[in-house]
Amino acid sequence: MSSSRLVELSARIAANTTKVNDYLITHQLSQPSFDVDGPLESLIPKQEIDIEAARVAVIDDTLELRRLILGPRDYLLSYTARTKESTLFSVAFLTICSIMSC
Repeated sequence: MSSSRLVELSARIAANTTKVNDYLITHQLSQPSFDVDGPLESLIPKQEIDIEAARVAVIDDTLELRRLILGPRDYLLSYTARTKESTLFSVAFLTICSIMSC
């Protein structure tokens, strides 16, 4: 039995997340977090090509998985519902950046 795209994406997400997590632990780096004292950006150096590729793959695969799970209608509708959320996020981000001198 061949595996579905959903299962394939889930397995790739799990494998690549493990790679990123193992790198962070091995190098004693902070875990990604939205906590106040959490890192503001990825702590993976760009020269760590394999780990950065795994991080990017997790991002791409989670976006594809989200689109597939939602389906065409709900995927398109999710953008109209998120407009208010996106606006609030932009205002909050700009406020934080002005305070922290980003």
